[in-house]
Amino acid sequence: MVSIVEVTTKAQLRRFVEYPMELYKDVPQYIPGTYDDDLEDWDKKKNPAFEYCQARCWLAMRDGEIVGRIGAILSRKANEKWHTNRLRFTQVDFIDDYQVSRALFATVEDWARQLGCTQIHGPLGFTDLDREGLLVEGFDRRSCFFTYYNHPYYKDHLEALGYAKDVDWIEELITAPTDEAVLQRWEKLSNYVLKRQKLHVKKARTRLDYPGLVRQVFQLVNTAYSPLYGTVELSEAQIKRYAGKFAPLINPQLTCFVMNEENEMVAFGVAAPSIAEALRKHKGRLFPTGWVDLLKAFRKNDTVDLLLIAVRPDLQSKGVNAVVISQVMRGAFDMGIRWAETGPMLEMNQKVQTQWQGFPPGAAQAPPVLHQGPGPGGPAGRPQGNGRGITHHLGWEEHHMIRIGIDLGGTNIAVGAVDDGHAIVSRVSVPTLAYRPAAEVVGDMGDAVEAALAKAGLSIGDCRSIGIGSPGTCNSAAGVVERAYNLGWDHVPVCRMLEERFHVPCRLSNDANCAALAEQVAGAAVGHDNVVLITLGTGVGGGIIIGGKIYDGMRGAGAELGHTLLVLDGEPCTCGRRGCWEAYSSATALIRQARQAAAEHPESLLAGAEEITGKTVFDAADRGDETANAVVDRFCDYLGAGVTNIVNALAPEVILIGGGISRQGERLLAPVRRYVEKNCFGGKDGAIPIIAAARLGNDAGIIGAAAL
Repeated sequence: MVSIVEVTTKAQLRRFVEYPMELYKDVPQYIPGTYDDDLEDWDKKKNPAFEYCQARCWLAMRDGEIVGRIGAILSRKANEKWHTNRLRFTQVDFIDDYQVSRALFATVEDWARQLGCTQIHGPLGFTDLDREGLLVEGFDRRSCFFTYYNHPYYKDHLEALGYAKDVDWIEELITAPTDEAVLQRWEKLSNYVLKRQKLHVKKARTRLDYPGLVRQVFQLVNTAYSPLYGTVELSEAQIKRYAGKFAPLINPQLTCFVMNEENEMVAFGVAAPSIAEALRKHKGRLFPTGWVDLLKAFRKNDTVDLLLIAVRPDLQSKGVNAVVISQVMRGAFDMGIRWAETGPMLEMNQKVQTQWQGFPPGAAQAPPVLHQGPGPGGPAGRPQGNGRGITHHLGWEEHHMIRIGIDLGGTNIAVGAVDDGHAIVSRVSVPTLAYRPAAEVVGDMGDAVEAALAKAGLSIGDCRSIGIGSPGTCNSAAGVVERAYNLGWDHVPVCRMLEERFHVPCRLSNDANCAALAEQVAGAAVGHDNVVLITLGTGVGGGIIIGGKIYDGMRGAGAELGHTLLVLDGEPCTCGRRGCWEAYSSATALIRQARQAAAEHPESLLAGAEEITGKTVFDAADRGDETANAVVDRFCDYLGAGVTNIVNALAPEVILIGGGISRQGERLLAPVRRYVEKNCFGGKDGAIPIIAAARLGNDAGIIGAAAL
């Protein structure tokens, strides 16, 4: 029988902090944090984060023994910044027993519901400078005192409890330079950057210089780290606390402070000799004798921990990080350092990861004391380890996460909140007013997102992602609308613009691709992985799904089906060429063909029509008008010829026809099928697909965008 006991006394808190040391006593890779700091984290009088946080922690007990622990933090500041409604779990450890893990997380989930939270995520601390992430790779590698170590079975337990990846952190072990020539190249680059950017390196000559510099370090942390996952701005009291923690670790040889002409700090790097062995030996305690081994580690060591590095945002990608790396690696070289631990780096933070790519990975036996075999990266031992942020959505049966779909058109912006069953639960439409700057249009898109969420009684914290279907050529990988002539857009980074506002993932594709995807996941092509959608309107649009995924083609310009050549030197097309399929099979083409026939046959019903539309033509044909029937038959042949080309090129399982003309149903589809069967490669015995009408109509753009 497992019982959960809330930690309310100092004695219980000491047992809470000490439990991992018992759980990992036979695991040499485990390195504890500093014992006194771990106690202070839960002290409301000593941890300034309690100004905006609520926190509780619990022990799992069985037969009088501790079998697990867990903490939980409600960070109001984080929820306000990231527009979420989340509770963090933290400092979680347990034996390999699902009854124990279930009881621990059920306790946190119950508190989350009491607080009105809709999600739980972690492991995270009070701030980004605390330990975070669940270890999922690199279990045979020694951990750092500022990162978590956990047993491999933790991941299985959390997945069984319904938790899933939210983000990954990556750690690397790199080899410090041992070649003077390499260091000189770095120093040459560093001097060039300093001169070009009018910067200089500030030397800390005595420990009296540290307090002012360390204070500036954490002020720059607030600026440079602000966009990163889960971060919140450090208060003045927190800066003072962390400055007190970091100042004793500073070694002038392993530290670099870069200043501008006004003597403001614009970049820094702080490294320190690894204290992992000293902490492991003394179970995280510095007193009464742990400090002796700590001082020994500072004087003689073969490994450094790269604790913090930051560059002011306006100087990022300008080589300033090379100044920091040059200074720190020169110090490591002079001290005889062999290896460096990078610390956790967010998987999407390519700027930080890239700066270490020029360094060789650490050898599999490094550091030599603890390793039992090669690392997960093979003999090179790279990466050092991966940490993972895990998220769980509370009340899944009652509260499904939704996705936002945006159907961006030249006339209107349609936005919908879409649930996991691909049903639109709320919808908002606003005029595009495309003559305005792109930033204003995207701003209205964001406002419409908020309105759609509010209409459904939701907030951005309930939103898993935002998808955008845009006309024109879209670079899906970069999230950029490269060209959209009817919007007047040229290289608009629409995904980045919305991500900066909402802090949720945004995805982009062409609007016809989105419509095709919608039909594949929720419409007439459900259950089929190879689908082509043809839309007949002002032009002929197309979307292609291959293997269940959108086919974008090179530079996002794939699936321009309407501009495949049908008739050599044929009718002029709006693209400037002649003979495009669009010039024969669009609704516009049908109307043109009908007008020509009406002029030649004044006896036709078409000649007497007040207005000729696609519906007018088919209605006249249904009433037996020979001229209208001839126009329809010819139109269906052109459409069938284009469809036949698609069948011969791609052999899809399903071809769907959408747009207003598709409402004619079998009057349109049956002749097209006959044409394809007669003319495709192999005839009736060939790869004849299902040819049907699209089903979702105007909903397809929203549903498909949400499904990206």
